[in-house]
Amino acid sequence: MANSKKTMKIGSLSPVGMMVIAAVATLAAVPLRTFQLTNLIDPETGFWLSRDLTVPILYILTAVVLVLAFFLTLLSGTLSRPTFPEKRSVPMGVVSLLTAVAFAYENVTLLMGSIRSIQNYRAGGFALSASYLMSSGIGPSLLQAVFGLLAALYFMIVAICMFQGNGAYKKSRILALSPVLWAIFRLMVQFVNPIRYQNVSQLLFEIIFLCFAMIFFLSFARLASGVNENSSMWVLYFSGIASAFTGFIVALAPLALLVTGKSAYICPSYPMSFAILAYSLFATGVLMFNMPVTMPADGNEEDPVVSADAAEAAAEDVAGKTTDGMPEKMELADEFSAKPVLPAE
Repeated sequence: MANSKKTMKIGSLSPVGMMVIAAVATLAAVPLRTFQLTNLIDPETGFWLSRDLTVPILYILTAVVLVLAFFLTLLSGTLSRPTFPEKRSVPMGVVSLLTAVAFAYENVTLLMGSIRSIQNYRAGGFALSASYLMSSGIGPSLLQAVFGLLAALYFMIVAICMFQGNGAYKKSRILALSPVLWAIFRLMVQFVNPIRYQNVSQLLFEIIFLCFAMIFFLSFARLASGVNENSSMWVLYFSGIASAFTGFIVALAPLALLVTGKSAYICPSYPMSFAILAYSLFATGVLMFNMPVTMPADGNEEDPVVSADAAEAAAEDVAGKTTDGMPEKMELADEFSAKPVLPAE
């Protein structure tokens, strides 16, 4: 078992390098995606009008980042302990607050739109049924909005705890699952849509994003709640890097069009999602907040990172020290026991 652990983990391999790779890939992917939205995609339907070399380049770049993220985080031997530090972090608090606001705004809008659709349907003299709610996507949209608002509440609690420097948010174990359910029902809404994702690339990237976002939120909830967290740290880094990368592709390209006054190129069926953008910032912040660091020269680091190999070697060294001197003691005991016992005078 010890040898298998040594071969599986590389002590010098840190997730910092993978995050740098993902950041560089994002800087290359977002301009490519923006070019596609303005030149290759129908802004009314979201379908491809034509395809050029940028399409396979973006897909290959995405696949390379996802594969590298999987292996570099799996083999990393410098991941921090499977616990979230209870320390004050203003940047993380600000990111969590922005995420809460974005989730609240987007899901309140979705909730109002879903209620309005139900009212219009009933105004037409039709009876409301469960089959209609599911087939039309209104039912999953309502559930997405409800759990999205609960997720906003959870992010607000995280923000307050980050500003105050305590881990009170770790006690909200049930509420921590609300972002997972938000992602599940948002994904369900996308699958209810009869459009093939191969023809709508924005839909394809959002589906990939939601799959990794669900894994990230679940890992975050397990680590924050202390439930079966031992195997969740590398999954948190892998899914966080993968979902943040695809989330930035989905959100930053439409944002660039909004900023540059080219919002007409954004398909109405796939508008700019501030929740996805805020999530990507939140995931990046969580990974940086728990990023492994090296021991400084003065040795005052409160939470130094010990690689898997170093930890195992230290354990073996401690075990060896506990047995040091035992043969000598046993020989000394044998020597005393071999001496004859003189009768008392």
